[in-house]
Amino acid sequence: MNQYCSITQLKMLYDLRTVIELSDDTATNTEQDTTLQFVLDVAASDLDSVFTNRFPIPLPTVPLVVTGKCAALAMKRLFSRRSDIPKGIQADIDAADRWIEQIIAGRVNIPGIDRNAPTLSYSGAKDGSSRFDHLPLQDNSGNTSDSVSGGRIGKLG
Repeated sequence: MNQYCSITQLKMLYDLRTVIELSDDTATNTEQDTTLQFVLDVAASDLDSVFTNRFPIPLPTVPLVVTGKCAALAMKRLFSRRSDIPKGIQADIDAADRWIEQIIAGRVNIPGIDRNAPTLSYSGAKDGSSRFDHLPLQDNSGNTSDSVSGGRIGKLG
């Protein structure tokens, strides 16, 4: 079970009759919790793939904005199994998709969740040094020396 959106929350956000119709594969007119949970888990996994390397996973808390986006993605998947998506739900799906794009671009954050600091694991240099390791050093008089050999290069300017 995912942490972002429960079956109960999905039913609170969207019309119960629609949720029942979209999840019922048996023609008994009852919602199928197994189907709903699986679709919610897939939607949460989609969000985790966006959040990974940007935020700590699992999220320490789940803001309601994440719950709503997870539910919208689940409804998108449920409707893709049956028929055309109503305009109101399509608007929620479009908003979720735009929000995900903004998360990826770094333009929005998840409320109350700090972004992960970027990690640098490789400098690119064969010896592992930084590009700043070989800059000339300058003393107060304006003289520079090579940081590698310590040899004097001369006065700047």
